[in-house]
Amino acid sequence: MGLNKKNLHCRRPLGDPNPAVANLALAVVLLIVIGIQAFFNAWQDYSTGRVMASIFGMLPTDILVTREGNTFKSVPDAPPQLRHR
Repeated sequence: MGLNKKNLHCRRPLGDPNPAVANLALAVVLLIVIGIQAFFNAWQDYSTGRVMASIFGMLPTDILVTREGNTFKSVPDAPPQLRHR
């Protein structure tokens, strides 16, 4: 089954010459479901980012750290997900 002119023909659609209308309806429904899932995925990602940013906003700007009997102030780093926002 090498590449020749006969194998490069476009195939006829399923059900040719009279394709079923149900196939088109199912394709449209499938595209709608994929679109709705994409929207909810984007909305959830956006909401999660906002919640994480608000939680990070509640963290203290500096903290007191005691190491080997010495107390000093330290500035905590932002998590990698929030550093560029």
